[in-house]
Amino acid sequence: MYDSWGDGWNGNDFSLVSSNGNTFFNTTLNSGSFGQSSVCVPSDCYSVTFGCGSWQGEVSWDLVDSNGVVIPVSYTHLRAHETSLHIVCRLLLEK
Repeated sequence: MYDSWGDGWNGNDFSLVSSNGNTFFNTTLNSGSFGQSSVCVPSDCYSVTFGCGSWQGEVSWDLVDSNGVVIPVSYTHLRAHETSLHIVCRLLLEK
């Protein structure tokens, strides 16, 4: 998790919501310019929800698999689905 200004995510959060609609994982960067959270997720189709805070343009993240390989996510694609409160995209995460 990254914050280009270095003051944390300003109330923004990152959530993985499983195909049954339950929030499986939620995290944020409380302060600073870098942080990390780890979670093991079962194979499913997840919605990634981001937002609810201010200064969303300062915030970014990488999704990394268990081998340390960054899973490509197009921020252009994410921004195309942005609303005033959330950025939503669909990801298929497999073991």
